[in-house]
Amino acid sequence: MTSVNITISDKAYDFLKKLKLPDQSFSDIILSMKNKRQNVMAYAGILKSADLDSIDKIRDQARKDWSKR
Repeated sequence: MTSVNITISDKAYDFLKKLKLPDQSFSDIILSMKNKRQNVMAYAGILKSADLDSIDKIRDQARKDWSKR
């Protein structure tokens, strides 16, 4: 497999890192988004008023619970 270096913002990296599971690569995450073929703009602003700390805690707990299965 060949590799290519790309530059992304810290914010974009943090976003991808939060989506990534231990057995996934960043390429896997990006390609999974491509394969879903969803209109990203449909989600624009959806989390504007969300409590992101709470969402992070819920996501982390769900991952822990899921890994116990």
